[in-house]
Amino acid sequence: ISEIAVLVKKSKPKFTNVTKDAVIAAVCKQFSLKAEALLGASRKQNLMFPRQVVMFLLRKHMGLTLSEIGEVCGGRDHSTVIHAISKVERLMVEGGVMKDNVLRTESSL
Repeated sequence: ISEIAVLVKKSKPKFTNVTKDAVIAAVCKQFSLKAEALLGASRKQNLMFPRQVVMFLLRKHMGLTLSEIGEVCGGRDHSTVIHAISKVERLMVEGGVMKDNVLRTESSL
């Protein structure tokens, strides 16, 4: 639990000059996807994790509200955004390939 608390503190918004489009483009490039597919209604696994990464990075780097993130990501509900951010934060603590993908995407912003 303490590791998650530390990660949450570290993931506070940095409010950098990152834009929504830059986040979406970085995730699309990292996961070899098109923006239309990433932000669309599909619930396929190969789209869900990258979409969750978009939500996580928008919150971390832009400090958008949950509702704003949901709007950017195809009109999703704030509870979906909460779940996505929590899942990515948990995977960051656990490490592995998913963490590497997130860090590579983040470094390209």
